[in-house]
Amino acid sequence: MYVCICHAVTEEQIKDFARAHGCNWRKMSRELKAGTDCGTCAIKAKRALKNLCTQVKPADASN
Repeated sequence: MYVCICHAVTEEQIKDFARAHGCNWRKMSRELKAGTDCGTCAIKAKRALKNLCTQVKPADASN
């Protein structure tokens, strides 16, 4: 499911990011661009990252 329409970011991409890089919202928004255009998805994207981070174990624990 798409979380950010402006940059076509999906929940799966956020999950992959969380696995690889941890739960750093700023880093995720820089890399995936979610929440950086119109901003409508920012709350949903942050919530998705937080929820997914409780489910996945990051490979890189040093955010």
